Amino acid sequence: MIPVLFEIGPIKLYSFGLLVLLAFAGGAFLVISELKRRRLRPDHLEGYPLIAMLSGIAGARLYWVFTHLEQVAGDPVRSIFGSAGLTWYGGLVGGVAATLWLARSEEVG
Repeated sequence: MIPVLFEIGPIKLYSFGLLVLLAFAGGAFLVISELKRRRLRPDHLEGYPLIAMLSGIAGARLYWVFTHLEQVAGDPVRSIFGSAGLTWYGGLVGGVAATLWLARSEEVG
């Protein structure tokens, strides 16, 4: 796989980031089209994929930070905000937890 697809000045487009974006866009499209097929209104659920994506990425990063505390202690800013260090299971936990919380809060409110 080609790590960097192209660069425009200081901005780089990484192949991993593009694939993550395509995966979440495809998932959002499938969820919305399935809701429409079942004749359910997808209006109030359109924010779910975005919440799942952002919390999944945050969960993946947080899990990595907590499992590499000695590396984070050496250079915390670069370790936390750097371009490497995501774990898929942290992303799964973060995305599922956020969407369950969102569903529960809409159910109550």
